Amino acid sequence: MHTLPWESPEESHRRPAPDDSAPQPENRSASAEDTHAADHATDHATDHADDHAGDRVDDRADGTGTAAEEGVAQARIPAPLRNWQVVEIEGEATVLDAGMGEGPAAERQPAPRSLIREQIDPLVVAVLKQRRIEIAPGEMENLAVEVINNGDRAARFEVTVEGWIDERWCGELPVHVPLQPGARQVVEIAIRIPREAKHQAGDYPLAVVARAARYPGRVTRLAATLAILPHVAFTLAAPEPRQLSAGWFRPAAVALIRLANVGNQTTSFQLHAQDRRHVCDYRFWLDELGDSGGRGQVTLAAGQSVEIALEVRPHQMPLLRASPQTVPFRVTARPVANPSLRRSVGGEIACLPLVGPWHLATAAALAVVALVGSGLVGLLLLLALRTPPAPAIPAPAATAAPVPLVAFVLKMDDPLPAPGAAPDAASGAARVRPGDVTAPGSAGTAGRGGGEPPVVRADQVTAPGQELPPAAQTPLPQPVFAPAGAVSGEAAGSSPTGSSSAGGTMTYAQMFREVALRYDLDWRMLAATAYIESGFDSLALGNHGDLGLMQIQPATWQEWAPAVAATDPFDSYSNTLVGAVYLDYLRSLLSARGYPGQEWMLVAYNWGPDHLLAFLEAGGSWESLAAERRQYALDILQIA
Repeated sequence: MHTLPWESPEESHRRPAPDDSAPQPENRSASAEDTHAADHATDHATDHADDHAGDRVDDRADGTGTAAEEGVAQARIPAPLRNWQVVEIEGEATVLDAGMGEGPAAERQPAPRSLIREQIDPLVVAVLKQRRIEIAPGEMENLAVEVINNGDRAARFEVTVEGWIDERWCGELPVHVPLQPGARQVVEIAIRIPREAKHQAGDYPLAVVARAARYPGRVTRLAATLAILPHVAFTLAAPEPRQLSAGWFRPAAVALIRLANVGNQTTSFQLHAQDRRHVCDYRFWLDELGDSGGRGQVTLAAGQSVEIALEVRPHQMPLLRASPQTVPFRVTARPVANPSLRRSVGGEIACLPLVGPWHLATAAALAVVALVGSGLVGLLLLLALRTPPAPAIPAPAATAAPVPLVAFVLKMDDPLPAPGAAPDAASGAARVRPGDVTAPGSAGTAGRGGGEPPVVRADQVTAPGQELPPAAQTPLPQPVFAPAGAVSGEAAGSSPTGSSSAGGTMTYAQMFREVALRYDLDWRMLAATAYIESGFDSLALGNHGDLGLMQIQPATWQEWAPAVAATDPFDSYSNTLVGAVYLDYLRSLLSARGYPGQEWMLVAYNWGPDHLLAFLEAGGSWESLAAERRQYALDILQIA
């Protein structure tokens, strides 16, 4: 006879031996035997514990019980059941492990399904399609329960799940099923395990309970096992700080890397740090010991996180560089059991040179200061050692007699008499021929035409000290402006492009008057627009491709230039024609919309008609218009 795990040798001998002659089932599965043995063990242990507990109560009531007897009674309880607790599930006392009844459902330790006492009722019948249901965190599985009304009355059956399971994991419980006598129906209870670290992987017992109010006191309770499958997940944070620096006086830098196990089981992780050029050494500091070679391993429980110190040490520091040498590196973590699942984060370390840009700039500045200082010192020494020459005594300057000033006033606009004509006696003037006047101080030459001396009129000579008479005020000719394209052809007398004028060249004022009159515009407003747009520069080119005097955009030029037979956007007259016809179009467009003012026409010329019409259709007004748009129109109107 075999001794059961909770029996003493004496109890095993007192237990009746099994009847070998009784027929035994031949094809019973091992799982059925284990379940039967476990149920029998639980019943035997519970009855045994209850009997001893009753004996102790009776002994204490009689006053005959002793501590020794209580110790003997305690020793008779099977060892696996001495630290168990008894909880009530559906009115039945179920013996449980003390550690299994503590904490939330998801954090309890796995327990065998046999710890739940099953109860089968002949009228309220429930059948489980499967006794073990496996669920991966974050997924949902259905627990199928077949309910049978084996009684003689119609009833509304209630099916629920109890035990080591959080009710929030299931749908709406309990599930109600109305059944007629003899009817049966399969009920599916959806169970979904959240993907959280606190729901650890393992087996958890649960009980499926069925009851009906029409059958009071009748309950069927079936034991099942909920298996939460392992889930591996983790997070790896970027190094803090992400940018490290090392130099000649601090050859290494340290960064902190946070690794967190967000899976539902204890997992070991491998860590690896490296750079592509292999110019740095890496060391993970784990348990106060540095793991060299850029590799390390750490084990974390479910939901646990740790900060790992990573030391980065460059092999060689630069001596002289204009900028620091930057080395990017990556840190990779992967589970030991699943190397394909990995996370990588990046960082970089700047290797500072011994002589950097600031040192070079400072040395250059000091060199310039030293050079300038040495030059100044040399100059001062040269000036100090130089002997000054004896001052020269200037000779007295000879005093020259003042020379009387004689001024000649020649009236060049007076016509000269014909050669051989007699001098005009009334005016007293004589002829002065070219070549008869000599330079001051020259001996003079004989005059042409018979050697006659030059004749100067009396009113052309002033006395010494006498002021010169005022010169005749001849009006200056008015400057003439020609279009930009008239450098060769128009200056010779041809008219500007598109002009109907026969004069060939004209001033800007004449051009603006003629073009404005053609399109019924204010010529001052047209001229002010050209001044604001280009400053009267016919060759101006804007930042957005605006062309010529009126700064016309290329698309507008292509649309309106054919209407006025204009071909050169940098010709002043052609550019003004296109600008004027475009302004006339904008005035007509806005007048039809109820905005006839010149200010709206100018805003549309500057902003574009599409933008202005969209603004007005949205309920915009002059006051709500942007300040730069209003100021553009007001500046032109103020100049005009």
